[in-house]
Amino acid sequence: MELMTRYYDEDIVLKRAVDIVCPAQVSRRVALFYIHGGGWRAGARDGFHRHACVSINGPATLEKWEPMHEGIKRDIENLLGVTYEEESPLFRDASPMAYAEGEAADFLFLLAGKEKFFPHSFIYEMSEKLQRLSKRSEVVLFPEAEHGFFYGVGSPLQQEALTVLEPFLESYA
Repeated sequence: MELMTRYYDEDIVLKRAVDIVCPAQVSRRVALFYIHGGGWRAGARDGFHRHACVSINGPATLEKWEPMHEGIKRDIENLLGVTYEEESPLFRDASPMAYAEGEAADFLFLLAGKEKFFPHSFIYEMSEKLQRLSKRSEVVLFPEAEHGFFYGVGSPLQQEALTVLEPFLESYA
């Protein structure tokens, strides 16, 4: 296994990076990302702790919803190695909502009001489930945002979302 670090900036900012663990052998196209601790501003891999999670756009489920974008459907099937036609329990078992239980992290969900890929209903359901477990769970809707709004570094919508995201993460520092 190999650990690679890729930096987001040309002038390297040490805490604006993603760590990629490359297995010796790849059998599926699967990726798992961790943002260490306090995000790009305060985190470090040596201080990783599981207290909070931020979800931008979702989804809370991998179970089939209608209408499901064909590309997303195909990607989820490839990820799990089964098709929706097989009616496998893997779709439910691998869903983020299935992990909303006793040891679950607190969550902040940032949703695009004009989301066209992932339904919001599952996010609200997961948030309510977390709250019933006495977890902190907040859902913030950005009415004018479209899917991928957070990618636009410095865009007005990303800046607005950061005013919610940063205090949430700082509360765990």
